[in-house]
Amino acid sequence: MPNEHYDAGGIATIDFIKAKLTPIQYEGYLIGNIIKYASRINYKGQANKDIRKLAEYSKWLEEFHDNLQS
Repeated sequence: MPNEHYDAGGIATIDFIKAKLTPIQYEGYLIGNIIKYASRINYKGQANKDIRKLAEYSKWLEEFHDNLQS
């Protein structure tokens, strides 16, 4: 879900977070955000946006686990 404000300064925020956290912390960050977006789908009036965010964090978690196995 590319947005200019996430790439300000020449680095995507998710890449900065990944660089600053340990692998265990980064995995927890991703899982925490998956839980957050899943739990609010029916409550914030923006279900499709929350579902897209949930999918994005799930994709990053899958990539994280793929990289562990390679």
